[in-house]
Amino acid sequence: MAYSGRAFPGFDDIDLSFDELETLVRRSRPDWRAALQSMKGIYLITDTKTGRRYVCSAYGDQGIWSR
Repeated sequence: MAYSGRAFPGFDDIDLSFDELETLVRRSRPDWRAALQSMKGIYLITDTKTGRRYVCSAYGDQGIWSR
């Protein structure tokens, strides 16, 4: 079976590389999808090459998953 990403660790322990995030979204892991669709709010993305941080928000019907 191909790697489909790690199991959802809980909201207090999310720290993903871009490659991990891309895999989880592409494979539409049900545990991640359900958790992130249920959450609306503000989140932080950090560019590991430049160190720049981006503060974003998601308030639509699909929550953070849609972003």
